[in-house]
Amino acid sequence: MAARSGVKVGDALPEVTLYEGTVQFQKATEVSTAELGRGKALVIAVPGAFTPGCSQQHLPGFMGATDELKALGFDTVACVATNDPHVMEAWGRDTGAAAKGVRMLSDKEAELAKALGMDSPEAAMTRTKRYTMAVENGKVAALFLPVDPATGAKNNEFTYAAHVLAQLKAM
Repeated sequence: MAARSGVKVGDALPEVTLYEGTVQFQKATEVSTAELGRGKALVIAVPGAFTPGCSQQHLPGFMGATDELKALGFDTVACVATNDPHVMEAWGRDTGAAAKGVRMLSDKEAELAKALGMDSPEAAMTRTKRYTMAVENGKVAALFLPVDPATGAKNNEFTYAAHVLAQLKAM
């Protein structure tokens, strides 16, 4: 399914820098999307850490599916939001996502969101739109948007683990 934003299956993952981890005030580690896109990665993009929908619906399903995703060949499962690296690290620790092997990545300048056309400027900050994307060898292999393909109605469940897993297993 192609995004209205312009990113579509088959596109190269844009090369930007994301950030990971900041325990004990250490500098965050830079993570290039080129590194992230090597092999097979699932990128879960959420509008905000610690927000109700992201914390209670979107992220937990993928936390529970890490073994299934590994069985499908995914080397990396990463959650991306435009929150700063400190917030992403704390959210990963608080939810248990980091302990489950989900990489919590900060797109603090919204570079990835903008490069994909998935940015959502708001009064306080630019957020990323919600999506889930499978990347294989640097290319977008599958893209799941919060839109019902049959009706065009907004439906976040199309980006959640149950739907994504069913679609990935059918590929």
